Amino acid sequence: AIRDDIFFFPNGLGHINCEGLGSHIEIECLPGAWSYDYFAAQAAYTRNLGKQVVYMTGRFHASWGDFGGLKSKASLEYDCWDAISNAITTSVGDHMHPRDGLEPEVYKTVSEVYTEIEKYEPWTDYARAVTEIGIIMPEGSSMGANNVDFPQGQTILNAAARMLGELKYTFDILDERADLSKYKVIILPDVIPVTQLLEGKLEQHLAKGGGIISSGSSGLNPEKTGFTMESWNMNYDGHDPWNASYFKMLMGDSKLIPDRLCAVYNQGILISDKSGAQVIADYYQPYFNREWDGFHGTFYTPPDKYSGHPAVLRSGDIFQIGFQLFTGYGEYAMPEHKYLLKFCLEQLLADPVLKFEHIPSTARVTVTAKENMEMIHIKVTYPELRGKYNVIEEHSVLHGGVVSIKGDSAKAVYIAPTQQPLAYELIDGYIRIPLPGIEGYMMVVVEH
Repeated sequence: AIRDDIFFFPNGLGHINCEGLGSHIEIECLPGAWSYDYFAAQAAYTRNLGKQVVYMTGRFHASWGDFGGLKSKASLEYDCWDAISNAITTSVGDHMHPRDGLEPEVYKTVSEVYTEIEKYEPWTDYARAVTEIGIIMPEGSSMGANNVDFPQGQTILNAAARMLGELKYTFDILDERADLSKYKVIILPDVIPVTQLLEGKLEQHLAKGGGIISSGSSGLNPEKTGFTMESWNMNYDGHDPWNASYFKMLMGDSKLIPDRLCAVYNQGILISDKSGAQVIADYYQPYFNREWDGFHGTFYTPPDKYSGHPAVLRSGDIFQIGFQLFTGYGEYAMPEHKYLLKFCLEQLLADPVLKFEHIPSTARVTVTAKENMEMIHIKVTYPELRGKYNVIEEHSVLHGGVVSIKGDSAKAVYIAPTQQPLAYELIDGYIRIPLPGIEGYMMVVVEH
């Protein structure tokens, strides 16, 4: 039944399992119910698989089959902006009533949204994402599968996408078979063993001056008896015995991570330094673990003392964070965890492709490119959790934002699709662009 002229996609098997199957890739995602982090992670993975990728959102307010629930126009616009911001195209899923057919009012809204999205096609058709950071996905994550065998994997990837999105870094999600050569920083989040295949790629990455950020048990060999690579230059001292603990930064921006103990919510491993390694943060243990004997519990576990172990070590261009940073952010979203990641990235990526000023963490800024153009996507609308659902009812507005993209010259800088020119200045290898007021979304084009 499957022929070259059939537009076919096997949904729910997991993208990693569908090599050689299907004409394209669809990311099924109803973000109101599934969370707005899900699509960001899926997009960062699927756009590197060599096929056209479609974001299949839905018209429904709740979930499939919600015939009486139509997403707001602002919500559908947001999903389409999400797609083109990630170099992906878009579709809107629906169900047909068995007696009455399709609902005209639904398609009136879809038509209004698509009429505007179509105007961006000169800049979105065949565009590619510009990325500098590669995140290695946990084995068993099965991106795109309906029945995920390893739910922590999806938590980790969603959290990584959210953290880097909030920090405005450009990234892809990869499995260890992928080509890592284009990335400046590789992240091994929480549970990534260094296999023989990955070891060779990481050695090449370090040899060309790339950086690595590893957390939790990542970096260990598959048997979890020690670090695989001598480049790590640190000791593995076993599994962390605590279930409540703390870290304290010894350097970094005190406005972001104050000079106090910060909670560790998801423990990992104990590490210690060798000669030449640098301690970035200390690790503090509690008086006792949290326990429950069926009648009495110990929940309040204040810090007792320095454990004798670092929480974060740096060896050359490798950062090892002893605890599960990404799982912790996915479950607790403590800003200090994100700022720890920001500190590590700033040491390894001093000149990112994109910089920004006066744009909040709720906004997303991405870069795509085609031919002689780079497109900067600034999306300032964001969802609000109402009850059980993430809702977008109207668009947010941003004033006074600034974006800077790496470059020494520009032929033209303008807003798409109107091609209204924007003033800019060249500063220290960047094209700095003060932005006008933005309602919801803006695409800024830099032509070279």
